[in-house]
Amino acid sequence: MGKQTPTDGVRVKLGDSEFTLRYPFSVLKAAKAEFGGSILKPETLHKLDEENLGKIIWYGLLAHHPEITLEYVEENIDFPTFPYFMEKFVEAVSASLPESKNAQSQAKIRTITKSTGSNSGQSESSTSDLPLASSGT
Repeated sequence: MGKQTPTDGVRVKLGDSEFTLRYPFSVLKAAKAEFGGSILKPETLHKLDEENLGKIIWYGLLAHHPEITLEYVEENIDFPTFPYFMEKFVEAVSASLPESKNAQSQAKIRTITKSTGSNSGQSESSTSDLPLASSGT
């Protein structure tokens, strides 16, 4: 299988089914309006918690699954799967980045996820050079 492209999306298991997670511009614009900033920027990613992780995943599922509801997504994400969905999110939005940048993004998201999950807060320096932040969207 060849290199994944942004339009391929990322397969994600949710409940007993698999779905395609993808963030085209239409979804990014809708999510930006919802979250008050680009979901590709660290300051917006710092807002991820149990209330809005489901929303970010739901937005990414809408491109291929317009019938999926936010309630279904939230019902099928458990707290222990938070890191899995964060990694899938990063994989979906960074599919077009060079592999080294993709790996850096995933490592930084893991840092955000761990600090968010522990309620210890995040430091701005932990994600200030996140490659996604300079995507221009």
